[in-house]
Amino acid sequence: METEYAVTRLSAIKGRLPSAPELIRMLETAEMTQVAEILRWSAYGGEMDRLAAKGTTKADPARMIRVINEGSVRLRSRFGDLARTVDATLAEVLLLRWEVEEVKSAMRYLSFDGFALDRRFSFNSLVLPPAVMPAWGAYRSAMEFVSLMRKAGHPLAPALDARAFANDPAEAELAISRRFYLEYLPAKVSRFPEAFEYHRDRLDIANVCSAALLRDAPGDRAQSASRLVIGPGVITRHDIKEIVEGSKESIISVVKKRLGVTLKRGAETSATILSMSLRRAFYRRLWMKSLLEPTGLWSLIFFMEYLDANAANLKLAISFAASHTPIGEAAESFIRV
Repeated sequence: METEYAVTRLSAIKGRLPSAPELIRMLETAEMTQVAEILRWSAYGGEMDRLAAKGTTKADPARMIRVINEGSVRLRSRFGDLARTVDATLAEVLLLRWEVEEVKSAMRYLSFDGFALDRRFSFNSLVLPPAVMPAWGAYRSAMEFVSLMRKAGHPLAPALDARAFANDPAEAELAISRRFYLEYLPAKVSRFPEAFEYHRDRLDIANVCSAALLRDAPGDRAQSASRLVIGPGVITRHDIKEIVEGSKESIISVVKKRLGVTLKRGAETSATILSMSLRRAFYRRLWMKSLLEPTGLWSLIFFMEYLDANAANLKLAISFAASHTPIGEAAESFIRV
């Protein structure tokens, strides 16, 4: 597969995302005007222009975070366009991780009076063309949404059930994840082992973090653990049980044995520190793979993680700036190599 063109174009986009020094500048000021100026001259400039065109001149944390959210959707779509120049099926395999969460959000929105909660929510499929999947506004209920997804042949459509979602949303969302991880991905592993490994590792990290949270969760731990998607990664049900029921040191043991990650001191005592430590280790691993294959598939995959990390770091910088969090303390929360 020829990826050099896509990687080159993505590198140009990456160069326009706010840099680490600009994140520090955000932290150094309590004024959102500085944040707005950084975003205006970045890859999020289009969203800032649209905000100004609406006559909205005030820069506050909520508006800036919305700019980042809307810009991320556009940049994900652009990534999809470039990935399709390499291989259409590969693009779908990569994009579907983002699509899983968007479909869940759409179902929540439609099933629980979304119009009253957030009138600006939108769903634009990353994997289907607009001709077969109209943008938000062409459907008005969860059942209509599911019907449209099935008619369009969306890969997640077999897992969508409007009635099930209304009765037990947690189980209905789990069905969507199971469809992706247990049915869709295994069928693609022979063609795209790198993409399979990427999604598998993300699932393993999510399961470790969820298991750590279940240690202190009230209620039936066994029932809560059953809501995790086990497989196709390396984290097993036995590992989950060990983390949930064992000592805190069992978290360190499982992570080292299964994921090959040595956790920093204190990670086992805090779900936040654990999550950040795992995500940083995963991020660095992807970065190293992309360096070894600068024009290969791992570079495409690393861009996905870089885009998500950059958006997360920007939101943290905005929140920390608004709350006057010391730079040293705030910097510890950023996702970086």
